[in-house]
Amino acid sequence: MAALRREPVDRKPCITGSVYVLEFQKIAGVQWPKMHEDPEAMVKMASVEYTHCGTDNICLPFSFVHEPIALGCEYNIGAPDRQPYITKGFESPDQIEYEKFLEKPSIQVVLKAVKIARERFPDAAITPFVTGPGTLTGYLMNTEVYAKLSFKEPQRVKPFLDIAVKVFKMYVGALIDESGAEFLYVPDPSASVTVITPKAYKELILPAQKECFDFAKSKGAYPYLHMCGRVMPILDAMAQSGAYGISLEQTVDMAEAKKVIGNRAALIGNVTPMLLVEGPVEKIREEVKTAIVKGVDIVMPGCGTPPLAKPEYIKAMVQATIEYSSLGQ
Repeated sequence: MAALRREPVDRKPCITGSVYVLEFQKIAGVQWPKMHEDPEAMVKMASVEYTHCGTDNICLPFSFVHEPIALGCEYNIGAPDRQPYITKGFESPDQIEYEKFLEKPSIQVVLKAVKIARERFPDAAITPFVTGPGTLTGYLMNTEVYAKLSFKEPQRVKPFLDIAVKVFKMYVGALIDESGAEFLYVPDPSASVTVITPKAYKELILPAQKECFDFAKSKGAYPYLHMCGRVMPILDAMAQSGAYGISLEQTVDMAEAKKVIGNRAALIGNVTPMLLVEGPVEKIREEVKTAIVKGVDIVMPGCGTPPLAKPEYIKAMVQATIEYSSLGQ
Protein backbone atom coordinates (compact mmCIF):
# COMPACT_ATOMS: atom_id res chain seq x y z
CA MET A 1 0.00 0.00 0.00
CA ALA A 2 2.89 2.35 -0.69
CA ALA A 3 0.54 3.90 -3.28
CA LEU A 4 -1.66 5.15 -0.43
CA ARG A 5 1.38 6.81 1.10
CA ARG A 6 2.06 8.38 -2.32
CA GLU A 7 5.35 6.48 -2.64
CA PRO A 8 6.70 4.96 -5.89
CA VAL A 9 5.35 1.49 -6.68
CA ASP A 10 6.33 -1.19 -9.18
CA ARG A 11 2.66 -1.74 -10.07
CA LYS A 12 -0.82 -0.56 -9.10
CA PRO A 13 -2.26 -2.32 -6.06
CA CYS A 14 -5.58 -4.14 -6.36
CA ILE A 15 -7.73 -4.20 -3.24
CA THR A 16 -11.34 -4.69 -2.15
CA GLY A 17 -13.71 -3.15 0.32
CA SER A 18 -15.93 -5.52 2.27
CA VAL A 19 -15.74 -9.19 1.22
CA TYR A 20 -18.86 -10.86 2.55
CA VAL A 21 -18.78 -13.44 -0.24
CA LEU A 22 -20.68 -16.72 -0.10
CA GLU A 23 -17.96 -18.64 -1.95
CA PHE A 24 -15.37 -17.37 0.53
CA GLN A 25 -17.38 -18.99 3.33
CA LYS A 26 -17.20 -22.31 1.50
CA ILE A 27 -13.48 -22.02 0.68
CA ALA A 28 -12.64 -21.10 4.29
CA GLY A 29 -14.96 -23.72 5.78
CA VAL A 30 -16.66 -21.11 7.94
CA GLN A 31 -20.26 -21.55 9.00
CA TRP A 32 -22.65 -18.60 9.18
CA PRO A 33 -22.83 -16.56 11.39
CA LYS A 34 -19.46 -17.41 13.01
CA MET A 35 -17.58 -15.04 10.70
CA HIS A 36 -19.28 -12.15 12.51
CA GLU A 37 -18.72 -13.47 16.03
CA ASP A 38 -15.45 -15.40 16.16
CA PRO A 39 -12.09 -13.74 15.34
CA GLU A 40 -10.51 -16.88 13.89
CA ALA A 41 -13.50 -17.47 11.63
CA MET A 42 -13.48 -13.82 10.59
CA VAL A 43 -9.82 -14.00 9.58
CA LYS A 44 -10.21 -17.33 7.77
CA MET A 45 -13.01 -15.99 5.61
CA ALA A 46 -11.64 -12.49 5.02
CA SER A 47 -8.18 -13.75 4.07
CA VAL A 48 -9.50 -15.79 1.13
CA GLU A 49 -9.35 -12.67 -1.02
CA TYR A 50 -5.58 -12.50 -0.39
CA THR A 51 -4.65 -16.19 -0.35
CA HIS A 52 -7.01 -17.42 -3.08
CA CYS A 53 -7.67 -14.38 -5.29
CA GLY A 54 -4.41 -12.46 -4.95
CA THR A 55 -5.62 -9.08 -3.74
CA ASP A 56 -3.10 -6.89 -1.93
CA ASN A 57 -5.26 -6.42 1.15
CA ILE A 58 -7.40 -8.25 3.67
CA CYS A 59 -10.46 -6.25 4.65
CA LEU A 60 -12.40 -7.09 7.82
CA PRO A 61 -14.99 -7.12 9.30
CA PHE A 62 -17.67 -7.54 6.64
CA SER A 63 -20.19 -4.76 7.27
CA PHE A 64 -21.10 -1.52 9.02
CA VAL A 65 -22.87 -3.10 11.98
CA HIS A 66 -20.14 -3.67 14.56
CA GLU A 67 -20.00 -0.13 15.94
CA PRO A 68 -23.77 0.52 16.05
CA ILE A 69 -24.41 -2.88 17.62
CA ALA A 70 -21.89 -2.06 20.35
CA LEU A 71 -23.75 1.20 20.94
CA GLY A 72 -27.09 -0.55 21.35
CA CYS A 73 -28.74 -0.25 17.93
CA GLU A 74 -31.17 -2.98 16.96
CA TYR A 75 -30.07 -5.17 14.06
CA ASN A 76 -30.74 -8.17 11.86
CA ILE A 77 -27.92 -10.71 11.60
CA GLY A 78 -28.60 -11.24 7.89
CA ALA A 79 -28.04 -14.58 6.18
CA PRO A 80 -25.20 -16.53 4.53
CA ASP A 81 -25.74 -14.48 1.37
CA ARG A 82 -26.86 -11.22 3.01
CA GLN A 83 -24.88 -8.89 5.24
CA PRO A 84 -26.14 -7.93 8.70
CA TYR A 85 -27.92 -4.59 8.86
CA ILE A 86 -29.17 -2.08 11.40
CA THR A 87 -32.93 -1.87 11.92
CA LYS A 88 -33.36 0.83 14.57
CA GLY A 89 -31.37 3.60 16.22
CA PHE A 90 -32.23 6.09 18.96
CA GLU A 91 -34.61 9.01 19.42
CA SER A 92 -32.22 10.95 21.64
CA PRO A 93 -28.42 11.07 21.94
CA ASP A 94 -28.90 10.80 25.71
CA GLN A 95 -29.97 7.18 25.19
CA ILE A 96 -26.58 6.21 23.75
CA GLU A 97 -24.07 4.71 26.19
CA TYR A 98 -20.60 4.63 24.67
CA GLU A 99 -18.24 4.69 27.64
CA LYS A 100 -17.74 0.89 27.55
CA PHE A 101 -17.91 0.69 23.76
CA LEU A 102 -14.54 -1.05 23.40
CA GLU A 103 -15.55 -3.83 25.78
CA LYS A 104 -18.54 -4.93 23.72
CA PRO A 105 -18.32 -8.33 21.95
CA SER A 106 -18.91 -6.89 18.47
CA ILE A 107 -15.85 -4.67 18.90
CA GLN A 108 -13.64 -7.15 20.69
CA VAL A 109 -14.04 -9.68 17.87
CA VAL A 110 -12.71 -7.14 15.36
CA LEU A 111 -9.81 -6.01 17.54
CA LYS A 112 -8.74 -9.64 17.99
CA ALA A 113 -9.24 -10.51 14.32
CA VAL A 114 -7.16 -7.58 13.07
CA LYS A 115 -4.32 -8.55 15.40
CA ILE A 116 -4.45 -12.16 14.22
CA ALA A 117 -4.48 -11.09 10.56
CA ARG A 118 -1.52 -8.76 11.06
CA GLU A 119 0.51 -11.57 12.63
CA ARG A 120 -0.56 -14.27 10.19
CA PHE A 121 -0.25 -12.28 6.96
CA PRO A 122 2.62 -9.82 7.43
CA ASP A 123 2.93 -9.10 3.70
CA ALA A 124 -0.74 -8.19 3.23
CA ALA A 125 -2.21 -4.77 3.85
CA ILE A 126 -4.71 -5.39 6.65
CA THR A 127 -7.47 -2.83 6.17
CA PRO A 128 -9.96 -2.68 9.04
CA PHE A 129 -13.45 -1.59 7.98
CA VAL A 130 -14.32 1.44 10.15
CA THR A 131 -17.70 3.13 9.67
CA GLY A 132 -17.40 6.80 8.72
CA PRO A 133 -18.88 9.46 11.02
CA GLY A 134 -21.75 10.46 8.73
CA THR A 135 -22.92 6.90 8.22
CA LEU A 136 -22.59 6.00 11.90
CA THR A 137 -24.61 9.10 12.76
CA GLY A 138 -27.29 7.88 10.35
CA TYR A 139 -27.46 4.53 12.10
CA LEU A 140 -27.62 6.15 15.54
CA MET A 141 -30.54 8.43 14.72
CA ASN A 142 -32.00 6.39 11.81
CA THR A 143 -30.79 7.31 8.33
CA GLU A 144 -34.06 8.84 7.10
CA VAL A 145 -34.20 11.16 10.11
CA TYR A 146 -30.53 12.06 9.67
CA ALA A 147 -31.03 12.91 6.00
CA LYS A 148 -34.04 15.12 6.72
CA LEU A 149 -32.62 16.93 9.75
CA SER A 150 -29.19 17.50 8.20
CA PHE A 151 -31.02 19.77 5.75
CA LYS A 152 -33.70 21.32 7.96
CA GLU A 153 -32.31 21.26 11.50
CA PRO A 154 -28.60 20.38 11.46
CA GLN A 155 -28.25 21.41 15.10
CA ARG A 156 -30.29 18.31 16.01
CA VAL A 157 -27.84 16.08 14.12
CA LYS A 158 -24.75 17.52 15.80
CA PRO A 159 -25.09 15.74 19.20
CA PHE A 160 -25.33 12.36 17.45
CA LEU A 161 -22.43 13.27 15.17
CA ASP A 162 -20.30 14.27 18.16
CA ILE A 163 -20.84 10.80 19.64
CA ALA A 164 -19.95 9.19 16.30
CA VAL A 165 -16.65 11.11 16.24
CA LYS A 166 -15.84 10.13 19.83
CA VAL A 167 -16.57 6.49 19.07
CA PHE A 168 -14.48 6.60 15.88
CA LYS A 169 -11.49 7.85 17.88
CA MET A 170 -11.95 5.23 20.59
CA TYR A 171 -12.20 2.43 18.03
CA VAL A 172 -9.35 3.60 15.81
CA GLY A 173 -7.13 4.21 18.82
CA ALA A 174 -7.67 0.60 19.93
CA LEU A 175 -7.21 -0.77 16.40
CA ILE A 176 -3.84 0.97 16.18
CA ASP A 177 -2.59 0.51 19.75
CA GLU A 178 -3.92 -2.98 20.48
CA SER A 179 -4.24 -4.61 17.06
CA GLY A 180 -1.40 -2.97 15.13
CA ALA A 181 -3.60 -1.49 12.40
CA GLU A 182 -1.85 0.78 9.92
CA PHE A 183 -4.37 1.23 7.10
CA LEU A 184 -8.02 2.13 7.71
CA TYR A 185 -10.82 1.62 5.21
CA VAL A 186 -13.46 4.23 6.10
CA PRO A 187 -16.67 3.94 4.06
CA ASP A 188 -19.09 6.84 4.61
CA PRO A 189 -21.86 6.44 2.01
CA SER A 190 -24.44 8.37 4.01
CA ALA A 191 -22.24 11.44 3.63
CA SER A 192 -22.72 11.52 -0.14
CA VAL A 193 -25.14 13.92 -1.81
CA THR A 194 -27.34 10.95 -2.64
CA VAL A 195 -28.35 11.16 1.04
CA ILE A 196 -27.59 14.71 2.23
CA THR A 197 -27.09 18.08 0.56
CA PRO A 198 -23.68 19.45 -0.48
CA LYS A 199 -24.12 22.19 2.14
CA ALA A 200 -24.77 19.62 4.87
CA TYR A 201 -21.69 17.67 3.83
CA LYS A 202 -19.40 20.69 3.77
CA GLU A 203 -20.66 22.29 6.97
CA LEU A 204 -21.60 19.28 9.09
CA ILE A 205 -19.90 16.05 7.99
CA LEU A 206 -16.63 17.25 6.46
CA PRO A 207 -15.36 18.79 9.74
CA ALA A 208 -16.17 15.49 11.48
CA GLN A 209 -14.34 13.46 8.86
CA LYS A 210 -11.37 15.78 9.10
CA GLU A 211 -11.26 15.44 12.89
CA CYS A 212 -11.42 11.65 12.59
CA PHE A 213 -8.70 11.46 9.95
CA ASP A 214 -6.45 13.94 11.75
CA PHE A 215 -6.68 11.73 14.83
CA ALA A 216 -5.86 8.56 12.87
CA LYS A 217 -2.94 10.26 11.14
CA SER A 218 -1.61 11.60 14.44
CA LYS A 219 -1.26 7.96 15.52
CA GLY A 220 0.60 7.00 12.35
CA ALA A 221 -2.28 5.37 10.44
CA TYR A 222 -3.32 5.82 6.81
CA PRO A 223 -7.09 6.29 6.48
CA TYR A 224 -8.76 6.18 3.09
CA LEU A 225 -12.31 7.32 2.45
CA HIS A 226 -14.92 5.49 0.39
CA MET A 227 -18.10 7.29 -0.61
CA CYS A 228 -20.47 5.75 -3.11
CA GLY A 229 -23.44 7.62 -4.50
CA ARG A 230 -23.27 11.12 -6.02
CA VAL A 231 -20.04 12.84 -5.01
CA MET A 232 -18.90 15.12 -7.83
CA PRO A 233 -20.54 18.22 -6.28
CA ILE A 234 -18.50 17.64 -3.10
CA LEU A 235 -15.38 15.93 -4.44
CA ASP A 236 -13.14 18.94 -3.91
CA ALA A 237 -14.35 19.13 -0.31
CA MET A 238 -13.73 15.40 0.15
CA ALA A 239 -10.12 15.97 -0.89
CA GLN A 240 -9.87 18.44 2.00
CA SER A 241 -10.85 15.75 4.54
CA GLY A 242 -7.26 14.67 5.03
CA ALA A 243 -7.85 11.11 3.81
CA TYR A 244 -4.81 9.54 2.17
CA GLY A 245 -7.04 8.02 -0.50
CA ILE A 246 -10.50 8.58 -1.95
CA SER A 247 -12.46 5.61 -3.28
CA LEU A 248 -15.32 6.26 -5.71
CA GLU A 249 -18.05 4.20 -7.33
CA GLN A 250 -18.37 3.04 -10.91
CA THR A 251 -20.63 5.90 -12.06
CA VAL A 252 -17.84 8.45 -11.56
CA ASP A 253 -15.62 9.45 -14.48
CA MET A 254 -12.20 8.92 -12.94
CA ALA A 255 -10.49 11.29 -15.36
CA GLU A 256 -12.74 14.09 -14.13
CA ALA A 257 -12.22 13.00 -10.53
CA LYS A 258 -8.44 13.07 -11.03
CA LYS A 259 -8.66 16.66 -12.26
CA VAL A 260 -10.48 17.66 -9.08
CA ILE A 261 -8.42 15.68 -6.57
CA GLY A 262 -5.03 16.17 -8.19
CA ASN A 263 -2.25 14.93 -5.93
CA ARG A 264 -4.07 15.62 -2.66
CA ALA A 265 -5.05 11.95 -2.25
CA ALA A 266 -4.65 8.62 -4.00
CA LEU A 267 -7.55 7.95 -6.37
CA ILE A 268 -9.13 4.53 -5.78
CA GLY A 269 -11.71 2.58 -7.80
CA ASN A 270 -13.88 1.93 -9.63
CA VAL A 271 -14.71 -1.46 -11.19
CA THR A 272 -18.44 -2.20 -11.35
CA PRO A 273 -19.14 -4.59 -8.43
CA MET A 274 -21.79 -6.61 -10.30
CA LEU A 275 -19.16 -7.60 -12.85
CA LEU A 276 -17.63 -9.68 -10.06
CA VAL A 277 -20.91 -11.60 -9.99
CA GLU A 278 -21.82 -11.77 -13.67
CA GLY A 279 -18.58 -11.22 -15.56
CA PRO A 280 -17.51 -11.65 -18.25
CA VAL A 281 -13.75 -11.57 -17.74
CA GLU A 282 -13.30 -9.41 -20.83
CA LYS A 283 -15.52 -6.68 -19.39
CA ILE A 284 -13.71 -6.79 -16.05
CA ARG A 285 -10.39 -6.39 -17.80
CA GLU A 286 -11.77 -3.52 -19.87
CA GLU A 287 -12.96 -1.64 -16.78
CA VAL A 288 -9.66 -2.16 -14.97
CA LYS A 289 -7.76 -0.87 -17.99
CA THR A 290 -10.03 2.17 -18.30
CA ALA A 291 -9.69 3.01 -14.61
CA ILE A 292 -5.88 2.85 -14.81
CA VAL A 293 -5.71 4.90 -17.99
CA LYS A 294 -7.96 7.52 -16.42
CA GLY A 295 -5.65 7.90 -13.45
CA VAL A 296 -6.52 5.62 -10.56
CA ASP A 297 -3.66 4.89 -8.19
CA ILE A 298 -5.28 1.80 -6.66
CA VAL A 299 -7.78 -0.51 -8.37
CA MET A 300 -10.82 -1.48 -6.31
CA PRO A 301 -14.49 -2.30 -6.92
CA GLY A 302 -16.74 0.74 -6.84
CA CYS A 303 -18.38 -0.54 -3.65
CA GLY A 304 -18.25 -3.60 -1.41
CA THR A 305 -17.75 -7.00 -3.04
CA PRO A 306 -21.22 -8.51 -3.64
CA PRO A 307 -22.10 -11.67 -1.66
CA LEU A 308 -22.56 -13.67 -4.87
CA ALA A 309 -19.22 -12.60 -6.38
CA LYS A 310 -17.20 -15.37 -8.00
CA PRO A 311 -13.56 -15.82 -6.93
CA GLU A 312 -12.47 -16.25 -10.55
CA TYR A 313 -13.78 -12.80 -11.40
CA ILE A 314 -11.93 -11.25 -8.47
CA LYS A 315 -8.79 -13.02 -9.72
CA ALA A 316 -9.43 -11.54 -13.17
CA MET A 317 -9.56 -8.05 -11.68
CA VAL A 318 -6.25 -8.65 -9.91
CA GLN A 319 -4.57 -10.09 -13.00
CA ALA A 320 -5.76 -7.22 -15.18
CA THR A 321 -4.39 -4.73 -12.66
CA ILE A 322 -0.99 -6.38 -12.83
CA GLU A 323 -0.99 -6.49 -16.63
CA TYR A 324 -2.22 -2.94 -17.23
CA SER A 325 -0.38 -1.13 -14.41
CA SER A 326 2.21 0.34 -16.74
CA LEU A 327 -0.49 2.20 -18.65
CA GLY A 328 -0.97 4.50 -15.70
CA GLN A 329 2.67 5.33 -15.06
